[in-house]
Amino acid sequence: MAVLAGICGVAAVLYVPQQYTTIQAAVNAAVNGDTVFIAPGVYYENIQIRGKGITVASLYLTTHDTANIDATVINGSQPVHSDTSSCVIIRGSSLASSNDSTASLIGFRITGGAGTRWEDEHGPGSLPVEP
Repeated sequence: MAVLAGICGVAAVLYVPQQYTTIQAAVNAAVNGDTVFIAPGVYYENIQIRGKGITVASLYLTTHDTANIDATVINGSQPVHSDTSSCVIIRGSSLASSNDSTASLIGFRITGGAGTRWEDEHGPGSLPVEP
């Protein structure tokens, strides 16, 4: 496993598909500061990054070649659960917390998702009516 030395410590680089067969498996294994590095290909997944300050990136991160963006696809068209079919969700570790602004998604073509059903904490029809 490759390691990057940083100012705040040591971060791991997790490779998909070389070490992890899915992006989600690598995301689940990652901890704050890690990078999940994705080889070119089409990944039929619906990714959730919950409360982690990690980077999920294609080869574009190191090459800056935009061809790597089109060559690395997250396709959310085959969700496990039909009400959670966004291609990528980045959020805090609980439903009550806000998105984790330290997570990064870099260098992908995102396609095929259909969105995710969310409960509105305010209930239906709670928007104020304009006079």
